[in-house]
Amino acid sequence: MEDKLRALVTKIETSPLSESDKTALYIMIQEGLQVSVLPVLLKYMNKEDLKDLSDNPANISVDRYVKLIADSLKNPASLPEMSQAMEGLLSEAEKGLAEAGIN
Repeated sequence: MEDKLRALVTKIETSPLSESDKTALYIMIQEGLQVSVLPVLLKYMNKEDLKDLSDNPANISVDRYVKLIADSLKNPASLPEMSQAMEGLLSEAEKGLAEAGIN
């Protein structure tokens, strides 16, 4: 995945796009990665903790949020699933660049 991301960045950087268009592409990729990973993280978060936070939003803190994410990452099934989701997104980004003539 790292190689695929590096190749995307290289294609964008060497493209004739304006700096603002390049920035917009980076933002789209970054947001896409977040959107593709979040459902996987949620799937592996402790359901009781999620329900407790949902029922008591005043108890939400950065520490509790970080703990939810860290705990979901400890599940061995989460990392391959997240990797697959990110690979899919990066493949779509590559396809989009190719369709736009950015090789």
